[in-house]
Amino acid sequence: MSFSDQLFDFEFDAAHTLKKVSYVCVLIGLMISIYVIFRESYNNETRIGTVLETVLDAIITIDEKGTVQSFNPAAEHTFGYSAAEIIGQNVKIIMASHDSGHHDQYLRNYMTMGEAKIIGLGREVVGRRKDGLEMPIELAVTEMYLGNRRMFVGSCRDITQRKRAEQNILNRTRELEVANAELDAFAYSVSHDLRAPLRGMDGFSQALMEDYGDSLGDEAKNYIERISNAARRMGRMIDDILTLSRATRQEMRTEDVDLSALAYEHFSELRARAGEREVVVEVAPDMLVHGDAKLLRVVLDNLINNAWKFTGNNPTAHIEFGCYEDGDETIFFVRDDGAGFDMAYGDKLFGIFQRLHSMTEFEGTGVGLATVARLVGRHGGRVWAEGRVNEGATFFFTLR
Repeated sequence: MSFSDQLFDFEFDAAHTLKKVSYVCVLIGLMISIYVIFRESYNNETRIGTVLETVLDAIITIDEKGTVQSFNPAAEHTFGYSAAEIIGQNVKIIMASHDSGHHDQYLRNYMTMGEAKIIGLGREVVGRRKDGLEMPIELAVTEMYLGNRRMFVGSCRDITQRKRAEQNILNRTRELEVANAELDAFAYSVSHDLRAPLRGMDGFSQALMEDYGDSLGDEAKNYIERISNAARRMGRMIDDILTLSRATRQEMRTEDVDLSALAYEHFSELRARAGEREVVVEVAPDMLVHGDAKLLRVVLDNLINNAWKFTGNNPTAHIEFGCYEDGDETIFFVRDDGAGFDMAYGDKLFGIFQRLHSMTEFEGTGVGLATVARLVGRHGGRVWAEGRVNEGATFFFTLR
């Protein structure tokens, strides 16, 4: 063998060896790539599995034929089947009969025509547990591909408690509508049927005094006057009850309201009727809120009237309407230095027909503060009071 032949054989062997090495390198590279892909796939599947194991909603996957492929623990809890029992079954097994009858057709329509009755749409359906119990289900279905396999993922949530709550609200609303209708009938009866006898009592009492007053003794005149006063007081109570009924049932129309302006206006009206009475009034400026102007006027009128009335025995009375901040809450107050009240009986202040002073001391029907409490409550607020006997009272309220 010549030297050139030996050199050729050596070069051939070297090239062949390099070729083998390159094959091995490529193979190793492929194996590494496969390993990386497998590891990432495994990690992804692990993460997905962890999510499915811990998510609160029932997650069910099915294939194109509706056969269940996976059934997470939440689905087991919701439907009462174990995953082993349900995987491989048609998903219709967990549907109520009127829904299961349409399911296969929905799938066929979507597969052939793209008509989405359930895919990509949230809807309410009726599910059926293993024990036969049916329940309302909120269902959302999405489509996905695993390789070339088309799969569908259903997310289910048992909304039994929510539907019960909605039904309770509906029932309560109907009860309130009935109660409001009864109140309307009562208000009409009070307004029309009870006023006539009261007017008769007052009118006949005055007629007796005018026609026979000279021949009546003092005791008889006193009785007639008491009858007339009682009729008028009952008339005022009827007016206050109707005001309370209307104010607590009328539709609220909210807007920006200047409480300071409302207070100034009402104090001006009271001063015009006060004669020689001396009252020092303080009103904080620019107390702006958002609420129903008519209802808030009723609130302020009652609170200011209350302060005005119970300072009636003071030589010089002092009434203040203001506000202050307590955290993120604005607290409004009407303060006076009048008769005050015993805090031991403070819980009675806002009850209808509740009075802490006798009629001989201060007139009133016991409805005004009850009206205040109702209207403040309609504005999402609260009302309370502090006082001392013969040292005055402060009424506080908040609004939202």
